[in-house]
Amino acid sequence: MALQDTFFNGIANILRKSRPALWRELYHTMHTIDTDKKLPLYYAIWLNMKLGFLASQRGRRTKNLVKEIRRNLFSALVNHSDQTTIENYHIATLEEKQKLAFYITWRLHSSMTYSHPNIYDNLQEVFFHDSQEYERTHKDPTPHGEYNTKKGTVHYYSKTFEMDLNELLNTIVHEYIHAMQQNSESILPKKIINFQKKHSKAYWKTPYIFRPDEIEADRLAGLVLKNFDKNFKRYKQTNNEL
Repeated sequence: MALQDTFFNGIANILRKSRPALWRELYHTMHTIDTDKKLPLYYAIWLNMKLGFLASQRGRRTKNLVKEIRRNLFSALVNHSDQTTIENYHIATLEEKQKLAFYITWRLHSSMTYSHPNIYDNLQEVFFHDSQEYERTHKDPTPHGEYNTKKGTVHYYSKTFEMDLNELLNTIVHEYIHAMQQNSESILPKKIINFQKKHSKAYWKTPYIFRPDEIEADRLAGLVLKNFDKNFKRYKQTNNEL
């Protein structure tokens, strides 16, 4: 995820002077997906990849959303009443780590729905799965987490809890961004989300790192957790906006 974020940041910096042209290209591409009824599969895949690059998350709206998610995430960490903390997370049992993930996910959702009431129904349940069982069944590497758009459920896999707390928090935020995308409460334009749903076959054939919704989820999660130790310490000291 860090490598992907570095790649897109590098490309954005190189093309900074061409931003007006990029915005015009994004506008024309959005017009294409809004007007074309039937698209060849290869062209729909190309448009997915193109939109993933053009619709980068920057600016004031992105900054404000990142601050809001970060503040609510830190609040969940501070108010977690169980014995699992940042300091002892590395020695906690799998059950204790899953309990922490369950609490943070629901606490984050509860806080976010105050300012984004449309996403209230987008999180119905949280499930935990065994990574080895997933790999035996699907014959694919285990993801860290998944969000089911049809059922509004978040799924975490045991592999994620073998990593450090930062990776778990990144996964939680990443999957929650997907929940927000369903009602256009993230930064990604509604037209792009609708295009992905309409051309689902093309979406699943688009390489993961070029899917617009995954790019946004990766980028926003990375921004929320950027300088985690410094920002979390400041939050506990001041309990004010970061």
